[in-house]
Amino acid sequence: MRYALKKDSNQLEIIQALREIPGVSVYVHSYAPFDVTIGWRGTNRAYEIKSSKKARLTEAQDNFHKRWSGHWKRVESVDEILIDLGIKLRSKAC
Repeated sequence: MRYALKKDSNQLEIIQALREIPGVSVYVHSYAPFDVTIGWRGTNRAYEIKSSKKARLTEAQDNFHKRWSGHWKRVESVDEILIDLGIKLRSKAC
């Protein structure tokens, strides 16, 4: 099955921010029903990056999500991923 190659507008920014965090491994997928796999403290998590709440999953993404028994989450920001990983956010007011 082929998957859409269109990237959401916020994906590059999110990937770059994640790659700057020590201990976080980032693998970006070209042909998969989700955008990125993040490795952190011995776990691997799949994330589908969307640019807004209105952005819909493709049929392939929806089917994958329904069948996948591992960790998968739809996100719109790096903060959502960090919270999901349990990485504490630093205050931006410092």
